[in-house]
Amino acid sequence: MVEQKNVLLLVAEHDLEAAQLILNMKPELPEMVCYHSVQAVEKCLKAYLAINDHEYPRTHDLGQLSVLCRRYDENLLAIKDDIDRLSRYGQSIKYEDALDLDYAEAKNSFYIAGGLVAFVKQKIDVVEKR
Repeated sequence: MVEQKNVLLLVAEHDLEAAQLILNMKPELPEMVCYHSVQAVEKCLKAYLAINDHEYPRTHDLGQLSVLCRRYDENLLAIKDDIDRLSRYGQSIKYEDALDLDYAEAKNSFYIAGGLVAFVKQKIDVVEKR
């Protein structure tokens, strides 16, 4: 599961890098920034489950993944509000609402994702040091 964790974290970093690059592009593509932001957090949560030897489900539901992660550390409840905010973008980009996203929402999703990824990576470090 350690190898899975490493791959998931690497791809999460790539998603964040892609979101940042797209955020600075013209024309603006806010739905793509939101997509990669959500993907980064999804992969990071799955990495946390993997490092805890928990086989993660094949889901894109950040809420479900964060509930599973809280089984191993209740302090992950602290990120629930940000998970909920980011989940909105994950659902929006799959439907016609994606075209209603604007630059401010894209920027917000990117910053939320960056904070969540950093927080979950710290939790992964704690597990690895045990």
